[in-house]
Amino acid sequence: DALQSPGPFTLFAPTDAAFAQIGDFIDVNNATQVTDVLLYHVLSGIVLAEDIDDDSTATTLSGETLSFDKFRRHFHKHIITINDDSQVIFEDNLVTNGVIHVIDEVLIPPAYQPDIVDFLTSESKAEFFNILVDLVVQVNLIDALQSPG
Repeated sequence: DALQSPGPFTLFAPTDAAFAQIGDFIDVNNATQVTDVLLYHVLSGIVLAEDIDDDSTATTLSGETLSFDKFRRHFHKHIITINDDSQVIFEDNLVTNGVIHVIDEVLIPPAYQPDIVDFLTSESKAEFFNILVDLVVQVNLIDALQSPG
């Protein structure tokens, strides 16, 4: 419903490569999960890169909060990261109903964040952690690594 309004909006748009890395944390066949994830990428109003301060936050259309860090790279260049992970790679793409910032990772809402075991055993990551997972199972640490932090 929120996106039916005329806007303007700020969209943090993950690339196709970012979506390819989403793994099995989100069920792309579950409309509720997909909607939650997509709305987590949208802010009401126009927020340009120059409007984002270091160590700032913004509330998304999903009602969740994004956190931003802004680092100086060169004299007039900066790097913006979102939630300590995703980086803005193309900023300030103005469109008729807002602005799009292209990002290099899909932002995952807190409700869908995996625990350690889920992350290590996900389809997209499993090939990298076979030995670690075997050791975790061997010493019976699965329950401990699935408990809240």
